[in-house]
Amino acid sequence: MAQKAGSGIEKIIYGEIHSYYPLKFETDLDFEALCETVRQSTVFFSEEYQNKIMDSLGYSLSRSIREMPGELLQEPDIKMDMKAFSRYNEMTAPPFQMEGDDLQLELEMTDTSVKIHLVSTELEALGQRLDRLHEEQEASSQIYGSGFTSAQDRLILLPFKIELESKETVWLHALLYIFENHMGFLKLELPLINTSPAPLQRNNVDLFISNVINKWKNKNYVSEKSFSHIVEAYLNTLHEDTHIDFIKYGSGIRNIILIDFDGIPKQLNNISKDVQEDLYRIIAAPVPNRRDTSYYRDAQEYIQKNSWGRHGINYLTKTTGGCLSYIDQGLLDMVTEQYKNQTGVKDIKADDHYRICNDLARDVHVNAELALLIIMMKKMNDLNNFYKKVFKPKELAKIQKEYNRNLIFISELQEGCYGTVSEQTAVFEARMPHYLKPEITRNKQSAIDSILKAEEKEKAERFESFLAVGGFMLTLIFGLPAIYETVEIIRNVFGFISVDVPIITLENLSVALWILLNLFMGLKIKSGKQVWK
Repeated sequence: MAQKAGSGIEKIIYGEIHSYYPLKFETDLDFEALCETVRQSTVFFSEEYQNKIMDSLGYSLSRSIREMPGELLQEPDIKMDMKAFSRYNEMTAPPFQMEGDDLQLELEMTDTSVKIHLVSTELEALGQRLDRLHEEQEASSQIYGSGFTSAQDRLILLPFKIELESKETVWLHALLYIFENHMGFLKLELPLINTSPAPLQRNNVDLFISNVINKWKNKNYVSEKSFSHIVEAYLNTLHEDTHIDFIKYGSGIRNIILIDFDGIPKQLNNISKDVQEDLYRIIAAPVPNRRDTSYYRDAQEYIQKNSWGRHGINYLTKTTGGCLSYIDQGLLDMVTEQYKNQTGVKDIKADDHYRICNDLARDVHVNAELALLIIMMKKMNDLNNFYKKVFKPKELAKIQKEYNRNLIFISELQEGCYGTVSEQTAVFEARMPHYLKPEITRNKQSAIDSILKAEEKEKAERFESFLAVGGFMLTLIFGLPAIYETVEIIRNVFGFISVDVPIITLENLSVALWILLNLFMGLKIKSGKQVWK
C-alpha cells in the first residue's frame, strides 16, 4: 500500500496510540488486596458486566420473537426453542439499552439449517482485547522474564466507543497496570484507521476524536472529546468505588505505533525525504509549517541520532519523553504471507488486513514496553520522593526507605530480560534527557535535602534552647537549697572554716553562688538567641 516515491504520510491506514498515565496508590493494602479491591470497581470488565450484556441481548431477542406473527412461528420449516427465552419474559427492562450499532448478526449455514448468532460488538471487542492481553503477557514473560510479569497485574477496564474524524468507529481500550510496589499506570489505546496524521503533527491527539459514546453510562464522564476528560472519568470512578487514594503524576509517555501508512518504506534504510520529514514532524511536534521551508536535514539528523531498531521495526524516541514506532513494507509483506499460510486465505480483505496489523502492533508494542515503563517508574520515584519530602517532612526516614526500595524493585524488574532489552532501555533513557531531566532532578533533591537539613538543625538548636531555659528554671526553683547543701557537705568533709565567719556565712556564700550561676545561664541563653536570629 505504499505510495509512489516523493510522497509523504498523507494517511495512516492502521496505527495505534498508547498513552500511559503514571499513578501511585496510597494505601496500606498489600498487592493482592489492592488488585482485588480494584476488581470490585464498576469500571472493571467483570463477569457480572458480561452477564448483563448477555441478558440485554436475550431480552431484545425475546421481545423481537414475541412480536413475530403467530403463523410465522407455526411454519414447519422454522424451529425455535421458546424455553430458551422464558427467563427473559419476567424482565421489565434490559440491564442496558442496546442500539442497532451495538449488535452484529452472524449467520452459520449448514445443509439443513441456518443459525443466526446475535453478537454484542462491545463484548466481541473486549474478548479480542482479553485474548491480546494474554498474548502480550506470554510474550513479555519470554522477553523480559517471569519476574517482570509476576510483579504486576493488568486489568481490562470498560471501553469508550470512539468515532474518529475519518468516520471510522473504534473502541478506546483502557487497562490498569498495578505493580507490587504500589506504582501503576492507566493506559489508553486508540486505534487509528484511515486517518490523517495532522493531529499527531500538531501534537493534539484529541483532534482524532469526532465523538465519544459512553456505552456503560459512566456518570463521571462529561461530554468533552478529550483524552484528559476520559482519564478523569476512569480515575474518579475508581476512587469513588474503591475509596483508595492515588497520586496522578503528569509525567506520562505516549507510544505512537504506525503499522501501515502512505509512503511506508520498502526497507528502513531507504526512507524517502518526504516520509522522513513527516516522521520528524510527528515525533518533534509541533514543528513550524513554513512555506518553501524544508526540515529534511533536521529530520535526517534527528532520526539518525534517536533511532533504535532492527528486523524491520524502528523506534524513534522523543527527547521530551515518548516514542514513535513504525515498520517497513518488507516486514508487513512477510507477516501477510505467514497469515495466508496459516489461515488458507488467498485474497486479503479488510478484516484480514486489520487482524494482521493488530498482531503486528501488539508485537511492536511489547518489544518496547519494558523500556518505557522503567523510564516512567524512575521518573515517578524521583517525583514521589521530592513531593513527599515537601509535604511530609516529618516522615523522612520512611520516605527515604520507600525511595530506596523502589530503586531495588525497578532494578529487579530488569534482571530477567534479554541483553538487547537492557541495551534498548539504556538507549531510550539516554535519548530522553528532557523527560528525565537528571540535572534538574539532582538540583531539586539537593535543594530540598539542604532545606530539610537546615530545618533539622534549627529544631535541634531550639531543643537545646528549651533544655537551657528548663535548666535555668530548675536552677531558679531548686538551685539555692542544692547549692547550700553542697557547700555544707564540702565544709564538713574537708573540715575548713568549721564555724561561720561574719558576713561569709554558708547562707551568704550559697546566695552569691546562686546569683552568679543564674547570671551565667541567662547570658548564655541570650547569646544563643542572637545566633538563632
